[in-house]
Amino acid sequence: PICRSATAPPQAGEHAQGFATPQLTSLPAQPMVRPMTQGLYSAIAARWAEAPDAVAITEDSKAWTRAELGELAGRIHGALQGLGAEPGKPVCVIVEKSVQAFATYLACLRGGYAFFPINAGYTDSEIEYLVGDAGPKVLVADPERAPALGKLAADRGAAFASLAGDGTGSLMEAAGKAAAP
Repeated sequence: PICRSATAPPQAGEHAQGFATPQLTSLPAQPMVRPMTQGLYSAIAARWAEAPDAVAITEDSKAWTRAELGELAGRIHGALQGLGAEPGKPVCVIVEKSVQAFATYLACLRGGYAFFPINAGYTDSEIEYLVGDAGPKVLVADPERAPALGKLAADRGAAFASLAGDGTGSLMEAAGKAAAP
């Protein structure tokens, strides 16, 4: 084993309570984790392609199939790309939970963007600190917060798009016009 369990009998030099600092004893000859040869989105999409009509997610009374959710994620990816999102760069997302918010996460995976979720309950000053530190290319937030957060995005050189909890907003409008890349 690489690490001795804290529940094993104490040995000399261990703390009186029986808890020890884990100690490396040996490393396996072969790596324990194989490197991914494809992105996470590719793995998800391949799995979904096996049964595209299967339900992927439900919201209220609407059931979204894998194909529908994948198509939505593709359109949102196109919209984010059109807004200036770049692989490896953050896309800050400050929205309520929804199918469209989840599809935005999938779109970030698909594009290789660093999905940076920020709790929608944070104050504008807390969000300003996090966005300033992250340096996103795109900031997505609830339309009600557009005046303050749109200005914050502009001040930071980021594009702004809105996404409401009901799935409406400028991001979805742009996604409706975008072709999935």
